[in-house]
Amino acid sequence: MVHMISTLKLRLAVWGLLLGVCVIWSGHAQTDTSLAKGPWTLYVGKGAFLLRCQTAKTNPAPVLTIWQEKDKNGTQAKIRMTHAGNNIYQALVRTEASAGSYGYELVLGSQSYRGAFRDFSRDPQVPTCLYMVGDTRSLPDQVDAVCKAMLEDREKNPAQRQGIWVHTGDWVVAGRKEKFWQTEFFSRNHPNIARALRYFPLVGCRGNHENDGNLFFRYFPWTSWLGGTEHPNLEPWQRFVYVVDYGHVRIAVADTYIDKAHWPAMTEQLAQALKPGSSPTPLWHILLIHEPIYSAGGHKDSKKSKQLFTALKKAGAQIDLVVAGHNHYYAKCIDDQGLTHLTLGGGGAPVRQPNPNASKYVRKTAKALSFARALATPTAMEIDVLDTRLQVIDQIRLKR
Repeated sequence: MVHMISTLKLRLAVWGLLLGVCVIWSGHAQTDTSLAKGPWTLYVGKGAFLLRCQTAKTNPAPVLTIWQEKDKNGTQAKIRMTHAGNNIYQALVRTEASAGSYGYELVLGSQSYRGAFRDFSRDPQVPTCLYMVGDTRSLPDQVDAVCKAMLEDREKNPAQRQGIWVHTGDWVVAGRKEKFWQTEFFSRNHPNIARALRYFPLVGCRGNHENDGNLFFRYFPWTSWLGGTEHPNLEPWQRFVYVVDYGHVRIAVADTYIDKAHWPAMTEQLAQALKPGSSPTPLWHILLIHEPIYSAGGHKDSKKSKQLFTALKKAGAQIDLVVAGHNHYYAKCIDDQGLTHLTLGGGGAPVRQPNPNASKYVRKTAKALSFARALATPTAMEIDVLDTRLQVIDQIRLKR
């Protein structure tokens, strides 16, 4: 069942999506007008954003209001979000290629939550902004510190730095257990985590700590709504492998934990998306994968990631940057072909000491809670790696 509200002035369309069984009321039902999780937003490609929240108990549906930031006093689109099972409510927002920043307000009872997202055009004068970091497990106080720093960095120049959060996996310590989703990544006791989820739409991969990925997919069903279109009949492996374009960047999300029988299909899907000339305008191709191909200590070099990378290159993929996590530190490696590989695992998990002499490929390391901010145009990508004091750890400048 699909409901649509559109306004010509905003060039904005909002869909409420009914995915699961309807809420069934009984005479003894009680409501608790508070949120258990979120709001949070998934970027699903083609200018489409999936806004979601989970209520504490069965509730009347939250109401979502959307507006374009440059027209705050103009027309607004309002939708009652629909139930997607497990007390999760959601609405799909499509900006219809109208680039710019959008604000939203989610209202549940007497509570309201504001957030924002941005749809980037491919105007060469408008850099695309990405915040990149993962391994947000185990220590939510530290995750909160990283989120606080990302928000502070964004707020220094919100017109340019309203972007998405590219997550490198290991979202929580034990992905099969609901309590860790509640107390870690979706913690209600850490205000900067909650605020970051409202202001940074997510694109991310599964890590080893997400285990079978069932709860991970419950909260992050990118592939079910890829491109703003419903895809209800996915094979299990297809839940974790996808490609999205965001402004001047194409992100290919890989998963080396799927059954090996499906690796040929994954390789073909990603290679086709990463081939030169696969988009009408030049895009930076980022391969997002949890385990780094080249390690700076801790875990060894990932044989699985190396195998997939080799298969992609053999199939003709053009890869401009490899982004990974898994190791709880920052590392930059340069391979024999001059390709940059970043390990961005400083998102809050226990920080480890990297080894700058682990291999000939290691160029820079830091034991620090940290994140990367990338600004991409058609001809350049500027990446700054920052710690929680917003001190620069490293800078990467890619050109073509």
